[in-house]
Amino acid sequence: MLQDEGIPTVLSLDQIVDAFEEQVAENGALGVDVGRFVHEYCGCTPKRISSEIVTELLRVWLEYAYAVDPSVAVEHALGQVPGYQLPPESIRQLQFELQRLRSESVSQGSEQPGPAVPMPDVGTRWGDFELLAVLGQGAFATVYLARQVTMAGRLVSLKITARETAESDLLARLHHAAIVPIFSTHRMGNLYAVCMPYLGNTTLADLMTASGTSHSAGEVAGGGLSTCGSGRELLQRLVERQSRMDTVADLQGQVEEETWPGDAQSADLSDHSLQVRSPTALGLASLSQIETIVWIAAQIADGLAHAHRHHVWHCDIKPANILLSADGQPRLLDFNVSVRSGSANRATGLGPSLPAPIGGTLAYMAPEQFASLQAGPNASVSVDHRCDIYSLGVVLYQMLTGELPPAPFAHGTPPTDRPNTSQGAPVPSIEKRVRQINPHVSPALAAIVAKCLQTRPQDRYPAADALYEDLHAQLQHQPLKHIAEPSLIERGRKWKRRHPTLTSSLSIGLIALVGIAVTVAGLIVRGRALRRLELQQMVSASSDMLPRAIALVTAAEGYPELEDAASAMLIQAVRPWQTATRWDDGQLQKLVRADPSLREQVHQIARQFALSAWLVRHHPPSTGRSLSGPSSDLLQQWADRLSTDLVAAGELDRPMARDDQYEFSKGGEITSMELAQMVAQAYADRDYRRVVELADQFPLLLPHDYAAWLFLGHSQLKLGNDGGAIEAYTHCIALQPSIEIAWFYRGIAKLRQAKFAQAERDFSHALRIQPQFAAARFNLALALRGMGRLAAAQSTVQGLIDSGWRRTATLSLLGRLLAAQGQSQAAQQAFAQALAVEPQSELDWIQRGMLLMSSDPSAAAAALETALELNPDSVPALQNLAHLCAEKLDDAERALEALDRLLQIDAKNPARWSGRAVVRARGGDAQGALADLAQAAVLPVDNPLVAYQIACGYSLVGGLVDAARGAAGPNDTPTSQARPANPAGQEASSDGAADEYATTELPSIKQLRQVALQWFARSVREQPDIIDIAQQDADLDWLRRSPQWERAIETLRAAVAVGKAPDSP
Repeated sequence: MLQDEGIPTVLSLDQIVDAFEEQVAENGALGVDVGRFVHEYCGCTPKRISSEIVTELLRVWLEYAYAVDPSVAVEHALGQVPGYQLPPESIRQLQFELQRLRSESVSQGSEQPGPAVPMPDVGTRWGDFELLAVLGQGAFATVYLARQVTMAGRLVSLKITARETAESDLLARLHHAAIVPIFSTHRMGNLYAVCMPYLGNTTLADLMTASGTSHSAGEVAGGGLSTCGSGRELLQRLVERQSRMDTVADLQGQVEEETWPGDAQSADLSDHSLQVRSPTALGLASLSQIETIVWIAAQIADGLAHAHRHHVWHCDIKPANILLSADGQPRLLDFNVSVRSGSANRATGLGPSLPAPIGGTLAYMAPEQFASLQAGPNASVSVDHRCDIYSLGVVLYQMLTGELPPAPFAHGTPPTDRPNTSQGAPVPSIEKRVRQINPHVSPALAAIVAKCLQTRPQDRYPAADALYEDLHAQLQHQPLKHIAEPSLIERGRKWKRRHPTLTSSLSIGLIALVGIAVTVAGLIVRGRALRRLELQQMVSASSDMLPRAIALVTAAEGYPELEDAASAMLIQAVRPWQTATRWDDGQLQKLVRADPSLREQVHQIARQFALSAWLVRHHPPSTGRSLSGPSSDLLQQWADRLSTDLVAAGELDRPMARDDQYEFSKGGEITSMELAQMVAQAYADRDYRRVVELADQFPLLLPHDYAAWLFLGHSQLKLGNDGGAIEAYTHCIALQPSIEIAWFYRGIAKLRQAKFAQAERDFSHALRIQPQFAAARFNLALALRGMGRLAAAQSTVQGLIDSGWRRTATLSLLGRLLAAQGQSQAAQQAFAQALAVEPQSELDWIQRGMLLMSSDPSAAAAALETALELNPDSVPALQNLAHLCAEKLDDAERALEALDRLLQIDAKNPARWSGRAVVRARGGDAQGALADLAQAAVLPVDNPLVAYQIACGYSLVGGLVDAARGAAGPNDTPTSQARPANPAGQEASSDGAADEYATTELPSIKQLRQVALQWFARSVREQPDIIDIAQQDADLDWLRRSPQWERAIETLRAAVAVGKAPDSP
């Protein structure tokens, strides 16, 4: 395919394209000339390089250009290389690329892409992330290696894009070893980000490119894994690639660790500093060349099967989207073009076919997928999950042979240009071609590849599960399950590999004796197998029900209506163990000892029984009733019994401690049991910060402990760390996606972040799991209101009221929705009804307090106090009570009590310190106010209202200093007559104790005024309308009397007018 002679350099396509993408990213597509780039970078004219390279450069140019100007055409791309004659199939590839871009734009609801949004630079900070390096880059997204500052500085992959996609929602539904999970989503300005674990940056395409020539940048990698050798050699190459990186992620804790035996065979891997010594790597190291390829394909098929069961289709399977971590585990990347079906298809159970165009990569695309894109948005061509099976077949073919298969439209040739494909003829001679290229491929494996690559979807594997089963059978030398073995010789070899002893002449004479022994042993084994089966069923039942019961019990603290469901779930969880037989003679000990795989499962059940017992014992009695399920003693009995059996089986050192008998290891590493108990105790003590600190060890010791991650989410939520709460709840969802509680609380966290659309999706998902979940429906209405869908919110609330949930909070929300739509009379009626009903929960009492705040402040305070009796840590109740006492009731002592409790809950929130500072200053405590203001100043202040409150605090202190001197107005002379205080800007102690500043002089009037004006200017810079608020605020009276005030206001207004307010006026 050379247009003239080959390129006179040794540059690879990847090197050329990477350099070109750097120039395009820096200068923009319209500022880069392809012909000039080739001449300068490659040292020749475009005519002297292959059409493949020119085509790929033009494809990249087209992708970037379309992001800026959607009217761009293929002719514009061809104009970049005047006089160069591209082959017809290359032009078709460019036409396809343009059609794909337009289809994706339509599917995302925007036919006219906006101007390109600049991506942040490496070395800067974007939100919570320090951007360390670029891992990958495209026209619409950049993937960074980043350090997440507030999560112990962990390394993550951060994908930043200018387009909001459904990728995060799709990934949140999936939890599988072969799919890269999602930690959280973020937004700043016009940019969106998905945070994922950093597992290296070696893709299958990288390895295949290193093994041979590449046909396109990271998309069509020529060369298979045949030159990679065995699984051990693959691991070595992964380590070598990892060692060449400037920054190496610490992968310990990302996957399960296991120490390798120190034999000679593993010594070379240790010498190469393999980052993760896991069972995955240990198994992979023993595989041959072909077995390694089959294993990789089987892992991806298993991941696809999981995604398909959740009605998610990847639609872009290719080597560049398969990440290989340091232990060799393949994981699917980039679900950006994935689709999720609606309801399940009756025939396959995997969702209906979609007529809408679905994106992808041409060389790996199924025929029906290509036809759908060609047809556009009104396509009648059906595409379903089997397109992923075809694409994986292409990848498997390429790994085995080092080249792309003779697909129905190889390299851009559409099906209509090839004979017989429109009639659904099978791909010709795939089996023969694979084995001709690679003689080591067996007939059965070649048949698997051919089955995947059938032109008609109905001729392929019906599901990814079936493909996985055949690949796994091939790897285990078992007969294929879903296609006939094409070779009797290979089938015989498989039987021989499975029964090596039966192929010897000596063993044949022993068959009769073995038969007799098996008959006798069968009678013994049968009873043991039945007991083991019974135990497995009990463990399985409890594993499903106990996490849900725990989630319901914790949620019932705030939503008492969930208590009945929690009790019922606890009864179901304990019932199998109560009715079980044969557990009095040490049978459990024998089974666990004989089957170590049951150990962790039984241990987990024991921990969950103990935790359930603790939750029942400590369920707040202030809710008005207690849980009616099994007693805490009964739950604890089974926890004790199971842990005792584990001790007897040698799996635990000692029985589990009860909640009042915690005794943890001293001077050594704690166990998973101890960590789980420490987390439960910290949560019980309302020490939420301690729970967050312990969470650093969750990935290693409690990766699958639903309760621990749930406690972490609740703790983060109570501390006001909504991002951390979302991550923890997302982990819970990955562990138990069928439990509605984590979906609900993740929605709460997103609601607090004003991510209303995402919150709406989470609440809706919780309701699909449990339609009677009234609290989820109530918060769904709040999300709809935030989205501006007032009518839908009103309909949701009205339906909730009509169903019997006639509560203070519900009627109050109805009133606010009616008022927002101009129905003031109906709104007042709803408010009156809200006050007439008896509150039943913390939320009801808070809403009652808010309704009474203007008309009856004393009654409002009493309502908020009642809410605090139900939940002493209720942040909304404490915040409203502090505001009410300070602003309406002139009760500074009561306000300070509420603010003190808020600081106990979260001492790292600057709003807590600034709020208390203002109350202290109003009460005449200049020293305490300055101490609190100093505490607020050393914390990250991201909210302009907090900055404004700090300014008010300094203004109030300035007034106190003037009053102490007996002056009528501001004075620039320092004073020594007032009590000493912490100077502004000096870091205060963690507890804000005022006595530490007993010998410190007050700052001067000039200093106080300057600092107050600086904080005021900072607040205006972020929220300009604060200027109007400040003109009437009594807390700023002293500052407004300053001669500098009017000049400062004039400067700030002028700066706001030109779009920038200075830090200091």
